[in-house]
Amino acid sequence: MLNTAELRDLLWKQQLGAKITPSSPQYGKEISPVIPDYILAGSSSGLFEGNPAVDPSKYSFEQNGFYQIVRANKEGTNWFKEMIQSAPTQSHNLSASGGTDKSVYSLCLGYYSEVGTQKYTFYDRYSIRSNSEFKLTKQIRFGETLFGSYRLRQGSVDNNESSPWSKAYRMQPIVPVYDIKDKIKRMYKNCRRSRRIFNFHNYDGYLILSQFVWMK
Repeated sequence: MLNTAELRDLLWKQQLGAKITPSSPQYGKEISPVIPDYILAGSSSGLFEGNPAVDPSKYSFEQNGFYQIVRANKEGTNWFKEMIQSAPTQSHNLSASGGTDKSVYSLCLGYYSEVGTQKYTFYDRYSIRSNSEFKLTKQIRFGETLFGSYRLRQGSVDNNESSPWSKAYRMQPIVPVYDIKDKIKRMYKNCRRSRRIFNFHNYDGYLILSQFVWMK
């Protein structure tokens, strides 16, 4: 991943190599490009301290009169690093069993959770398992096994150029994650939304009834 200065120099070399006058909305039109202090203020870009457009009092994140002010990340944003997170897992089980000379039972409750390496993704599963058996007479016994689970998964389904990973390597390093009021940058929010998060709910279950058994 290129940082802000490296990308700036690459863009200038590319244009000079094509024998055109270098220019950029962010880095200016000089022979030696300059990294601005602000990449956005309202509808203006490539601004420096002292410009009236970057006055914080003009900032508004409301739909009506929207006016966002965003500082340049001169060191560069590593968008891949911003996308990933630690991915711990946890598993818990609670069981109980007992019985008498007429019946026996067992019950197990389970919870499994897995956080995705990509932010805002996860997998949760809740499960229950129950077994019981009843002795109706000295010769007949009856039993059942019941299992059920509920799964919730949130993740990304894109593996093409509209996926968050593809957007990450195309995102400019000069763009920060947050603006001057710590609001998530619109471009970053769009990147998050483009992941096409899906919520997957699933129920599984079965019931087994054992045959009547004639006990001699």
